[in-house]
Amino acid sequence: MFSKKIDSASSNMIARYRLRLPVFAAAGLLTLQLTHADIITMKSGERYQGPLITEDASTVTIEYNLTPKIKDKKVLNKADIKEHVRQSAAMIEMEERGLAKILPTPDLLSAADYEAIIQDRLRTFTAKHPGTPEATEVEKIIATLGEEKARVQKGEVKMEGRWLDAETAKRDAYNIEAFRLRQQMNKAAAENVDSRYLNALRAFDALRTQYPASLQYVASITEALDILDKYEKQLSGLIVEQPIISKQREDGLKLLSGSDQQLSKSAIEQEKANFKSLADAQLKNKTKWRDTYKYDLKSLQDATAAVIKERADLKALNLAALQAENEVLTAAIRYIADGNATEAQNTLARIAKGQVFNKLAYAAVDKQVKAAVIESQKQAKAKTSGAVAAAPEDDDGKAKTAEGATGNPMEEALKKKQEELAKKKKEAEKKREEAAKPAASAAAAPSAPEPETMMEKLGPYIPIVGGGVLVVLLAVIFLGKKKKVD
Repeated sequence: MFSKKIDSASSNMIARYRLRLPVFAAAGLLTLQLTHADIITMKSGERYQGPLITEDASTVTIEYNLTPKIKDKKVLNKADIKEHVRQSAAMIEMEERGLAKILPTPDLLSAADYEAIIQDRLRTFTAKHPGTPEATEVEKIIATLGEEKARVQKGEVKMEGRWLDAETAKRDAYNIEAFRLRQQMNKAAAENVDSRYLNALRAFDALRTQYPASLQYVASITEALDILDKYEKQLSGLIVEQPIISKQREDGLKLLSGSDQQLSKSAIEQEKANFKSLADAQLKNKTKWRDTYKYDLKSLQDATAAVIKERADLKALNLAALQAENEVLTAAIRYIADGNATEAQNTLARIAKGQVFNKLAYAAVDKQVKAAVIESQKQAKAKTSGAVAAAPEDDDGKAKTAEGATGNPMEEALKKKQEELAKKKKEAEKKREEAAKPAASAAAAPSAPEPETMMEKLGPYIPIVGGGVLVVLLAVIFLGKKKKVD
């Protein structure tokens, strides 16, 4: 009676446990089948797989899956059999665990990933089935994985099915990390969970904001548009179901009474409070792709509006122009990785600032290029200063220590260089002044003097002679007056 009255929240919990039952059942079935199973292909093209029940000179009876859940038995005439493969436990386990499908390996595996596959999936198999043909085949897989692991440890990277050497991987690290997010986006979208499209769009947003100048971002746009369409359909279905499941939950609560009803109400209220807390935090953090709650209509409608806006924005992009621009930006980033700041700057200059399509990406790369140029200039200046400040060697070939050296060699070298430049400048100015003096003297010198006349020669003495004559005259006059009086 209680199971009939339980609310939807409790029902969901029970459903989760029920979902696990087929897994346990399948595990038990697998244990039974691993002992022996055959694959029989008929001349008609029909194929049966399962354990043999009986066998005689002319027929075999096999148990097989008529449907994934229904088993049946079939008596087959040996004369009608095209191929009969008798499967051992090793063959069955190898097929069930998909060991033959490990190669080729996926992209971007780390050395730790390789080691985990070797130890957890393959070594356990060879230890369980030693000496079997399947174990020999698995050993070959292990050898291949070991070789790939060694390449990864040397810095190589497998990307889009091909190997990049260590140098290429280093200079293309930006694009490789963008590819990792693109791969994460598509993997999330393919998962069989309700949040698959939401998780995929979050990966796409990380790709667009963190690696907007990458070629992988451009390639992911059409994939993101497909994910947006699927997410909108999912949201539309949830919006239609929301009033239905909300009423079902309310009706379920009404059927309960006492402590059962109170517990169910408390569980529902706690669920609502948890979602509200999460929604408020995401809103505060300006999370673009926020969680939804199937009982909350507004969250579903907001998510739909975000999908519509995102799709419109992506469709408005000029993908051809964006591709061409990002090729230039990627080339500039690679030159930065090479330490060639000048070439990075020249490459970026190919994009006219007034015609930038991806402003966010251009600004980010332009900032990196400028920083690289400044760093390159500092390094060049340091090398020049170091060469100038290098102490001269004495006759024995030993470097002399500069007097008054400080604890910072670069600072001392720069200081010495500045002093030498100032000294050279002062000497150059002195030489210019000395060179200018003869010319100035020549310009100021008078022409050859003409011979002085007698009057010019007596000129300085005339006042003196005149003064003497004047005194004599005054004396004569004075004496003459005195005589007359006497």
